[in-house]
Amino acid sequence: MGATPRWFVQLLPWTPVEAGVYRVNRVIDNKFAVQCSPELGSQLPTAFIDYEPKPREYLLNTVSTTVQVSTRISDLYRSPMDQVKEQLRIVVERLKEKQEDEMINNGSYGLINNVHDLMRVKPRNGRPMPDDLDELLARVWKEPAFFLAHPRAIAAFGRECTRRGVPPATVTLFGSPFITWRACRSFLATSSTWRQQDRHPPAPHRRAASRCGRSVSTRAAWRGLAQACQCA
Repeated sequence: MGATPRWFVQLLPWTPVEAGVYRVNRVIDNKFAVQCSPELGSQLPTAFIDYEPKPREYLLNTVSTTVQVSTRISDLYRSPMDQVKEQLRIVVERLKEKQEDEMINNGSYGLINNVHDLMRVKPRNGRPMPDDLDELLARVWKEPAFFLAHPRAIAAFGRECTRRGVPPATVTLFGSPFITWRACRSFLATSSTWRQQDRHPPAPHRRAASRCGRSVSTRAAWRGLAQACQCA
């Protein structure tokens, strides 16, 4: 059985980092005047662009573990499956899953926790709808690369599109079908990287949500969808 496909890391743009530190330079004062076709000899406005004195720095982090394999495992359990190879495969899979989890949910540099308040979108009816995704796309000042969403959010969005009679188109990437919306390249479904509380909310919350007609997991996933688009 092969490893689970990891599309998220493959779709993200990567930036080379020297000395293991990535510094974010932000302008704190760019309010200055400019003139168009000034008259000869006229006094030109003065521009002074100031940056943050202590910019934020991102340090490269590593994900590591230790595999302990007894010698009797390699000697006795080599056929029909190489147990040492299988254990290494499982460890590599877990490392990749931890990498995605940190990139999405880390409290310091995770995508969800680093979205500006102006880029947050609240769904109109509690579940992701085409109108909400249009509003989300309108706030992205860069060309959006892809949507990152929980599988339940994708399913809820697909049901709403079907109800309205506007089924989203699909494209094939890495040999798998992906849903698209407004020419935004794809939805990326990932369930293993979302925090446990989003996937399995406490029972009282599930019962309360059922009375409201929607699930807490879907709402939590929609928050992640709305917050992660700009970072992607």
